[in-house]
Amino acid sequence: MNPSETPIKNAKISIEFSRKELTILSSSLNEVLNGIGAFEFETRIGGENSEVIKLLEMLNFYIDNFNKSEQPPFSTGH
Repeated sequence: MNPSETPIKNAKISIEFSRKELTILSSSLNEVLNGIGAFEFETRIGGENSEVIKLLEMLNFYIDNFNKSEQPPFSTGH
């Protein structure tokens, strides 16, 4: 099956990132959180501010623990 034909709605994926890549994502999310006004945040980003904060916290957890023992982060509720 062609990847473009694969339904991904409500699916979860696993992607491997280097520590540098995680840091880039974290920095980007931080800029988004601080650069977009609350009145337009959800419309432009597609998620609530609190969801992005939770994602940023999870990324930072992985960055901080990148070379430490494999320990799962807090639950995202999914």
